[in-house]
Amino acid sequence: MLRAGIDIGTNTILLLVAEVKNGRVARVLEDHVRVVRLGQGVDQNRAFHPEALDRARKCFAEYAEILRRYPGVRVKAAATSGSRDAANSAAFFEEVRRSYGIPVEVISGEEEALYSFLGGVPEGGNDPCAYAVLDIGGGSTEIVGQEPSGALFRYSFDLGCVRMTERFLRNDPATREELEELRRYVVAVLAEKRGLLEEAGRRQLIGVAGTATYLASASLGLPRFDLERVHGARLSAAAVDELIRRFLPMTASERIGIGGMDRGRADVILGGAVILREVLRMAGLQELTASVRGLRYGLVGGG
Repeated sequence: MLRAGIDIGTNTILLLVAEVKNGRVARVLEDHVRVVRLGQGVDQNRAFHPEALDRARKCFAEYAEILRRYPGVRVKAAATSGSRDAANSAAFFEEVRRSYGIPVEVISGEEEALYSFLGGVPEGGNDPCAYAVLDIGGGSTEIVGQEPSGALFRYSFDLGCVRMTERFLRNDPATREELEELRRYVVAVLAEKRGLLEEAGRRQLIGVAGTATYLASASLGLPRFDLERVHGARLSAAAVDELIRRFLPMTASERIGIGGMDRGRADVILGGAVILREVLRMAGLQELTASVRGLRYGLVGGG
């Protein structure tokens, strides 16, 4: 069966077209990511910015052209945290449906966590209960795992790399005081679900989405992002600490190129790194495994 999944995040919009067999991706035909920053200013203004909407229109036009190459493809497009918060999201996604033929559903944080888990659990992993998935997005952070009964434990935190950068890291480079204010806030929010994080800490943690994968790429010292080398790479808490120390005195422009980061990742990577580090700390974990899969894989396989 031919399926497409579009992950409409706060920072990026991703498209996956794949052949699916038995609920799993058998062959990837298209896999694209565009840094759109749809959630620009949403944390403060609760609405999509006109400039962000123009960038998104350009992306949807490109993706619609790609989808036309695959007649009969089943498309599932899911919008996440920034779209949940933006008052004008429904009107914009109706425009997307009319103009580009792409129906978009704004999903809940719990649904987002589910799709991230379905996409992030390693293929060949015989026991899904052995894993938990961490998805640090632009607007929110999801953590999800499976109990032996088959029930999921999951939660969506209003912590995302774009949201936290806009709210706390107002200078470029950020100051130590801003970083510490951000860290204290993240710890306080995570502490509300300490038991869930400790439960996740009893499993192998899989980190999906750009924060985890680009930190892994930077830790590996890669000059450009390499899917094959990043997928399955181990990212230690010590490495994240070192990257935070390295990134703090740097401007966003100075971070460009580290691990293959472009501007749309370099300016929010520090905020994402703080979230990731505090999740590891509260879960009692010393590392996670990076995965280039995630929500879009869950959309095509489980949608």
